[in-house]
Amino acid sequence: MINLLLLIALLGGASCSQDLCQQEKCLCGYNMYKNTKTHFSMDCSENEFDTLPNIKEMPEHFDELDVSQNNIKLLTKGSFASATLKVLIANHNEITEVSMEFLKRIPNLKHLDLSHNHLKKLDAKVFQAATSLHHLDLSFNKLSTLQDGLFKPVKTLQFLDLSYNNVGSYLMNLKDLHDPKLGITKDLPNLKLNRLNITDLPTDFFTNSSLIYLSLDDNRLKEIPKLPYTIQYLDLSGNLFTTLNVKHLNYHKLKKLRLTRLPLLEKIEKYAFYNLQDLEFLYIENCPRLMDFNDMAFGALVDHEGLKLKSISLAGNALNRLNTTYYHLFNDLERVDLSNNPWICDCDILWFKLIKNKLMNKNSVRCALPSKLRNSSILTLTERDLPKCTVGSGWNTHKVLVSIIAVLCAMLVAIVAYIIYLGPFKSVVQNKFVGTQSPYTVVVREDMITT
Repeated sequence: MINLLLLIALLGGASCSQDLCQQEKCLCGYNMYKNTKTHFSMDCSENEFDTLPNIKEMPEHFDELDVSQNNIKLLTKGSFASATLKVLIANHNEITEVSMEFLKRIPNLKHLDLSHNHLKKLDAKVFQAATSLHHLDLSFNKLSTLQDGLFKPVKTLQFLDLSYNNVGSYLMNLKDLHDPKLGITKDLPNLKLNRLNITDLPTDFFTNSSLIYLSLDDNRLKEIPKLPYTIQYLDLSGNLFTTLNVKHLNYHKLKKLRLTRLPLLEKIEKYAFYNLQDLEFLYIENCPRLMDFNDMAFGALVDHEGLKLKSISLAGNALNRLNTTYYHLFNDLERVDLSNNPWICDCDILWFKLIKNKLMNKNSVRCALPSKLRNSSILTLTERDLPKCTVGSGWNTHKVLVSIIAVLCAMLVAIVAYIIYLGPFKSVVQNKFVGTQSPYTVVVREDMITT
């Protein structure tokens, strides 16, 4: 039955689509959805077109057109129209203008990619006819400002990318993300604001939103901004943070956190990730000054059953030591990347060998010091390399130290108790409250004291 429907669809649109595709040098194709609806798409990319293909007749289910990597300059005049088109990919062209009249002729458009073009300005009314848009990509253009209420008509928007434009100053002067001047719906879940030269944002810029995905790569932020508690994916790579602490990472639904290419990051503080209980993927990579990863960045790791972490990457930093307490956490993960750090190879590094089955890029987990072991693979070290150590000795040493401290504390408590109750303060304690009827009177019998 499905094959019959597909055959009927192919025959119905064969004459016009075949001629069109041969004439315009486009690749055309039918696909079948699970619900048996046919899907007709045209790939007209890399054809040196100056305008959109001259489409007069198309099959009933024509819904995707790719005209990327051409020389198209205007999306305004022309005979192009489609009541069924849902996806228009027009990236890597020379587009300088898009008109409302153009978008009015494709009223059911849901996905519009205008990235990598020459747009300097968008008319305030351009999206009034594009009320069905879900996905809008305006990245890598030359926009320096946005017209008042530009996005207000697009109440269905699910994804917006303004990255790599010159609108950073404009955004920093808004009250918040949903300022009427911008008109972005509060229900927008996915937003990319990469490389806008943002240095600071109002305190509540994001807090009234329902963002799930936010990318702020390659800006000039010195502190992590306050975010909505709905956030699940966060990318802050390429900013100017010097430390990470619990104050700025308090998002219980966050699942993926990317903190790569941070040129000034030096320290991960105590409890920095303690409140990220739903965190599954953590990437802290290529931070050339990061030497201090606190022993308790995730809190006390004695009991980490509440953590949902699956993968961590600490590759390409300046870390030379990592406390053995992380063995308990890393051993339960699916993926650990500790490659390309200048590790100091002594007894405290040998616990890496206990998690070798979890390690990625194993061949790049190497010693920087001592000089005699420089560039040696940590996972191949033997007792001959470190004659005073055995695998896991660092871990065992840690356990011994904890035991010694516990014993010393117990002895101190016993001494204090002896001084108070059996030493020179005995009579003071016993007679703190006068009167035999006092409930606080301590009665001491001779047979309770042993010498």
